Amino acid sequence: MLAFPRLFTPGQIGSLMIKNRLIMPSMFTNLASVEGEVTKQMIDYYAARAKGGVGLIVVEVASIDYPTSKQGHNELRVDDPRFMAGLNDLVEAIHAHQARAFVQLFHAGRQTSPIITHGQQPVAPSPIACRVIGATPRELSIEEIKQLEQKFITGAIHAKAAGFDGIELHAAHGYLLSGFLSPFSNKRQDLYGGSLENRLRFLLEIIEGIRQAVEEMPLSVRFNASDFLTGGIELTEGIEIAKRLEQAGVNALSISSGMYESGLTSIESISYSEGWRVYLAEAVKKAVNIPVITGGVIRSPEYAETVLREEKADFVFIGRGLLADPDWPNKAKAGRVKDIRPCVSCNTCINRDFMGLRIRCAVNPYTGREAQYKPRKTENPKSICIVGAGPAGMQAAIALARKGHRVELIEKSDCLGGLVNVAQLPTHKQRLGLLKDYLVREVAKLPIQV
Repeated sequence: MLAFPRLFTPGQIGSLMIKNRLIMPSMFTNLASVEGEVTKQMIDYYAARAKGGVGLIVVEVASIDYPTSKQGHNELRVDDPRFMAGLNDLVEAIHAHQARAFVQLFHAGRQTSPIITHGQQPVAPSPIACRVIGATPRELSIEEIKQLEQKFITGAIHAKAAGFDGIELHAAHGYLLSGFLSPFSNKRQDLYGGSLENRLRFLLEIIEGIRQAVEEMPLSVRFNASDFLTGGIELTEGIEIAKRLEQAGVNALSISSGMYESGLTSIESISYSEGWRVYLAEAVKKAVNIPVITGGVIRSPEYAETVLREEKADFVFIGRGLLADPDWPNKAKAGRVKDIRPCVSCNTCINRDFMGLRIRCAVNPYTGREAQYKPRKTENPKSICIVGAGPAGMQAAIALARKGHRVELIEKSDCLGGLVNVAQLPTHKQRLGLLKDYLVREVAKLPIQV
């Protein structure tokens, strides 16, 4: 009997059957080349998560109007047919492990800068600078809006040709489509601003064009049910947006929240409680009949199972949890919950993004370096002494023991964990203790002399 039967029941998005209810959401990695091509590092990264048992992977943001649509230096491109071969290699690597693959079509809008866009001024519905980025965007003309609509549609055509199972439109977090939806950033006085009907027009015209171009290809939209900003989208309007998207023929809704100006409401810190924003998806689900996807600090299989059992959503996305442990789904399915390496919500991953660096994880040394540091048994075992059993010392001992070396781990105090034993004590820092406990258990499983 499955430990979490709801999590591992197949689910459907449009015509597509997915083996379980776990989704890896789009997370920017900087693993593409500087020209926007798929790299071997990127393939290895996604293949590890597919092998780990997740049902659907939404491949990270793919630029539809290079370079003005970029949010980072090393961003995927889907705007030209020459990128399709690499994208197909990526899809095949995901499919090899029976996972499905969507790609997220993306335009950064006002939340980018000329440093990223090769000196070009960012564009947006209105010339309102993002207070975090600081670059004042240029207001798009109606002619330019129509051109961008076609570029989203062209991106969808390329995605289908590359073999993706579906498409997700990124209309959340303050980027271009979100910028049009939100009255916080859309102050236009024409057909694309003002009323909700007008603010939705850009997105709905893109959806209509994609539907005509790629017919029944599954289509998801990730959008904010709340901006958590005064003057932005609130839940009541978020529910109405969901209804309009369903009427437009969207197959699934991925519910998110927040933008750069609203702080950590889209990429939470350690102080946020597990699943704190599931209530947004629950409210949307009551208003629509298509699948609803939720997430946000969902860390444990037990909680994810409860969300599905209580019908608050139809799918659950696990983001940073899959950076910490790509095998999260397989371990949950086998009932090995204590073997899941815990994400501690330290946000090292997103901080690397903001710095323009490739993705890394503070608790998983292999993230973004899956092939480079793949554990391999040594042909020449050595006797190795490690002094200090903090998290670094324990991780080193674990890695070396798995390679087949004879490891001695020496700690002067009467317990393992080092300074984490102190760091876990302040309010909201308890998750650090989960990492310590995980490492202690892994040390105990291996032939490490402590």
